[in-house]
Amino acid sequence: MVRFKILVLFLIMTSRLFAEGFDSSYVKQFDHKLTLKGDLSSKTLSFSLMSAVPDSTSRTVNYLPNVNSSFGFGFSYKFISISISFKIPKSDSLMIKRGSTKYTDIQMSIYKRKFFFNAGFKTYKGFYISNPQDIYQGWSDSLPNPHRADLEYDAIGLQACYLLNGKKYSLKSSFNYTEQQQKSASSFMLLGDLSYIGVKGDSCIIPPSQNSSYGNLKGLSKVEFLSFVVSAGFTYNFIIQKKIFINPMLFSGIGTQLRGFQADSSSITTTSMFGLLNFKLSTGYNGNRFYIGFVFDALNYLMNAKEINFSSKNTYYTLNLGVRLF
Repeated sequence: MVRFKILVLFLIMTSRLFAEGFDSSYVKQFDHKLTLKGDLSSKTLSFSLMSAVPDSTSRTVNYLPNVNSSFGFGFSYKFISISISFKIPKSDSLMIKRGSTKYTDIQMSIYKRKFFFNAGFKTYKGFYISNPQDIYQGWSDSLPNPHRADLEYDAIGLQACYLLNGKKYSLKSSFNYTEQQQKSASSFMLLGDLSYIGVKGDSCIIPPSQNSSYGNLKGLSKVEFLSFVVSAGFTYNFIIQKKIFINPMLFSGIGTQLRGFQADSSSITTTSMFGLLNFKLSTGYNGNRFYIGFVFDALNYLMNAKEINFSSKNTYYTLNLGVRLF
């Protein structure tokens, strides 16, 4: 009998946890309408290599793709959102100066009342060294930047988020726009993030003048990071006249990371713990038929190993424009 009561209590608590109810005085739904969107993004991705035991000749090597803006399109219907982005072509002079980069970004999200799931894939192929004056003697601004057409950066991410106040706070209203937040509301959040970052080249990704500083990682041609982070966050959606919103959110967490390095003479795998701080901001106008939204996201990874410091910085600004079809 006691076990039966415990089971009933557990089922009641679980049903409340997964309940999909909402307060209609705070949230207006447009889930039954197909929402089409287009977006323009400014993206800043870079990664850097530096010996963990620098000597007098070692320098940080900064790699950047020749992509800093993109356009995309997508749709949202009920709880599903899908989007794809492509680079905005560069001028011929910048192509000669920095080389070409192939770029694709695909995202799929599922928004429920208290849960959010996202799967994304992003790839860049083709990078240039942004600080050649520190690495190559005699280099001047009139010369093309050293460019690696074979160098590829892949990022795959899976996210799951739980909102404690899904009844009054709407994540959909600020990010996939299938709802409208009509009164200001806040929520604490729990986020689980599983991500993979891989950088690889056909040959050593360390410039020849710097290769000797990396010990057992001489001839480094591949770097991989598999990370799992659990973080807590808080968000508050400020609403002005039911249609203008300002929605910042901040996450802080701790995770574990599996790291792999492939060099000429060795293959090294290590694990470690690390911290994460992530800030997001979504703001704009969310009307009954049209919306315009601006999203800022900053996420930095610093991954240190015995013989190498690797950092990856990813910041983007996105302008979303959309219409709901009746």
